[in-house]
Amino acid sequence: MQQRDHRWIMQKAWLGYYAKRDGESLYHWMGHTLDVAAVTRVYLKRHHRLLAGLSSNLRCNDADVVDWLVWASMRHDLGKLTHSFQRMLTEGDTAEYKVPHDSLGYIAWRRFFSGTVPSDRRQTADLLIACATGHHGKPPSAAHNNRPVELVPRLACEADIQSMREQLAVLDLVHPPPVCPIEAAAVRKTSWWIAGCITVCDWLGSNIEWFPYRTFQDVKEHWSDALERAEVAVEEAQLIQSPLRAPTTIKGFNPHWEASPLQRVVENLPAGEPCCVTIEDSMGAGKTEAALTLCGKLIEAGVADRVFWALPTVATSSSLFVRLSDYCPDAMRTLAHSFPIKLHAEHATPWLLGDNRRRLFAALSAGTVDQVMLAGMYSRYSVLRLLALVGSILVFDEIHAADGYMLTIIETVVEMHAQCGGSVVFLSATLPIKIKTRLREAWLRGTGRQEPIDPSPKHYPLVSHDTRFSTNYLTVPRLGQKRSVHIAECTDVDEILATLVDKSRHGQCAAWVCTTVREAVQRYQALRLELGDDALLFHSRFVADHRSEVEAKVLSIFGKQSKELARQGKVLIATQVIEQSLDLDFDFMVSDPAPIDLLLQRMGRLQRHDRGERAEPTFCLYTPVDDDGWDITAKYVYEGYLPHCWLSV
Repeated sequence: MQQRDHRWIMQKAWLGYYAKRDGESLYHWMGHTLDVAAVTRVYLKRHHRLLAGLSSNLRCNDADVVDWLVWASMRHDLGKLTHSFQRMLTEGDTAEYKVPHDSLGYIAWRRFFSGTVPSDRRQTADLLIACATGHHGKPPSAAHNNRPVELVPRLACEADIQSMREQLAVLDLVHPPPVCPIEAAAVRKTSWWIAGCITVCDWLGSNIEWFPYRTFQDVKEHWSDALERAEVAVEEAQLIQSPLRAPTTIKGFNPHWEASPLQRVVENLPAGEPCCVTIEDSMGAGKTEAALTLCGKLIEAGVADRVFWALPTVATSSSLFVRLSDYCPDAMRTLAHSFPIKLHAEHATPWLLGDNRRRLFAALSAGTVDQVMLAGMYSRYSVLRLLALVGSILVFDEIHAADGYMLTIIETVVEMHAQCGGSVVFLSATLPIKIKTRLREAWLRGTGRQEPIDPSPKHYPLVSHDTRFSTNYLTVPRLGQKRSVHIAECTDVDEILATLVDKSRHGQCAAWVCTTVREAVQRYQALRLELGDDALLFHSRFVADHRSEVEAKVLSIFGKQSKELARQGKVLIATQVIEQSLDLDFDFMVSDPAPIDLLLQRMGRLQRHDRGERAEPTFCLYTPVDDDGWDITAKYVYEGYLPHCWLSV
């Protein structure tokens, strides 16, 4: 019988150091470390786009990237080999556990082990350890309460440090230390995605369904078992999926559809490299289908694999998600926003659906824009969101709705996305040139392009197409038909309510877009006394389940597929939730004062679809004559934008 190499034998002393607990069951540190390292190895080798992006940014080959990240992941929980953590985990004693284990691991590495790495690789190793130990959503810190942390015996005793030495030595047998030096500056630039990679691998490696608590006598046997389990985990979690299959032409949606002028322009765009495309056209011009065909072309060309569609509100993201699901019925698809609404259109593994941050890994995901913005903020697990977006095309719908604060964050996300080879699409009917230029320049900075872009022509409609090396502007022929809207003005709430009652009794459907929820509720209650069930209310503060029911009802009555009998005489009192992206159609509309671009969006919901002969569309603007006519909270909604409100004009 062949004798075991004693260096690979799991030492009894090591089994006394634990990393995980599930009820009364404890799992030793070595086992968990090998599980996470195995997932890191498998994930990187399967995620070709991520690996290529890391190799390009780190300026080394794929094998060296895998070697370095697996080596770093084997040290991600180094801080758990400390007296303070072990007492907390095994006995529930938190008296000494004041410094979290991620920071303890980083401090221990810098003090006891950094010097063991050859000088030409030491700085790289230190940065990668910072990425690995920062797997709990934020970077590790060498300070606590603004004071440097010393590894005194109550935190980590000498026996702990000796155990670290012994177990790291065995891990070096499993996976020898990398020998290829990487520039520290390149590691810093790529650190966000490296930290995100090790974080998601830790999440998978900690799942007891795929990695149950187990003990092997031989470390090598555990490593082999962990690699097999990692293959299963990555496959069943669907962390990496087949590229999204989306229509590449308008005929791909429906053979009987004819492309609009805008859609024909987008169909002919080149799709052989990452790009930034800005699509500007009026409401109802088919921007959604145009953008999705562009995404389909980019994915077909191998430029991207997935799509994330960002919208300004929960209502618009939920509605568009159902629409996109109809266009891509075979895709792994998720809805991501902060409101806990579950839609039957979602199709993904339980692991992906278990957390908003994981939902971004789906082949097709739609959600509120904040889910993307969190990737560019100092927020916990921002690195995980950035990682999830690798290989995705970011579509920012109704981008004009972003205020100055949001715009700055979106610029950061766009720049970082471009840095990793990502493409972006901006959609708007009312996008100011200054904002468009800022967004395009952010993407171009991420690609490394230095020369300034050519000034955008003042044409409308317009498609702007940027790549790292070129910029093109394509004018869109205007649709042959012209639309006119009658503008009316009213200063009295009671008069407007009477008008809405009259429109209802003459069989028309109408809406009033209010600035605040309080105003909407008050006006709805007054209208309901006259119209009963023909008056409806829609705003953002409904309880989750009720809100989804109300939204579905609004779409069924006022949406594109609504029937004349269902629409007849209905009046909707709503807030800004209906002004963008929802495909609603009214005969008559009232609006509170708002910035002019938002008023144009609201007008776009007037007689949006062909329903035969109808009276002239009328847009009535409520213009209170003095401060008494304003809800006090309304002034805060558009604070800073009041000079651009219709009332001021």
